[in-house]
Amino acid sequence: QTTKILSYSVVDMRYNNKKGAITEIGVPVAANVLGKIIAERNADDLSYIVYALSSLYGQFNTVTIDSAGIYISTPVGNLTTAQSSGYVAVSPNGEQLAHGTIINGVNHIQLYSRDPETNLLSNPQLIDLGIAAPPEVYGLAFSPSNGLLYVSLKGGSGVNSKLIQLNVGAGTEAQIAASQTLISERPEEFGALGLGPKYGVGSKQIYLTINNQNFVPYIQDPDEIG
Repeated sequence: QTTKILSYSVVDMRYNNKKGAITEIGVPVAANVLGKIIAERNADDLSYIVYALSSLYGQFNTVTIDSAGIYISTPVGNLTTAQSSGYVAVSPNGEQLAHGTIINGVNHIQLYSRDPETNLLSNPQLIDLGIAAPPEVYGLAFSPSNGLLYVSLKGGSGVNSKLIQLNVGAGTEAQIAASQTLISERPEEFGALGLGPKYGVGSKQIYLTINNQNFVPYIQDPDEIG
């Protein structure tokens, strides 16, 4: 966040009796990058794509990582000029990407169509949550069926946090916004959301972190509307 430089380090597991050692540290990859970063497995299951939001271009830098090295691609996606807020989420099928933003003091979600084969973003939709900040949009997680998006809005200091659900398959931007359901509102500071386990078969839940709590609540049936 301070330098706005995206960098990587290398841990070589051949060293230190197979416990590993750091052999490279702080190797720069891209400049003018915000803290909004997500890594996704590519469709070939052999490489990964990293999306990193650029503060200079208002777009996502894409970085491909495979056994041969690291490759930086042209920035993708056109973002509105606004304050970035919170995490980035990609749907389990890889066909949608969402991130939070604050426009004129109001929380929004920007939703993209994503091509899992090319990693390109298209068809941006801007969803007005109609909730003034604070609380600020923070955590994001898609349901296992890809059709619902859960959003945590971080409060604290006398402002209630919120957990909401959006039906991202509802249609237009206005219809998605109108599908909003309040799941929880509490004085604690809500944090990140995550769908787990992310890869593989089996039942999946959505987990929510709450600041200063020694437990992690979860949504047991995240595909259930409302």
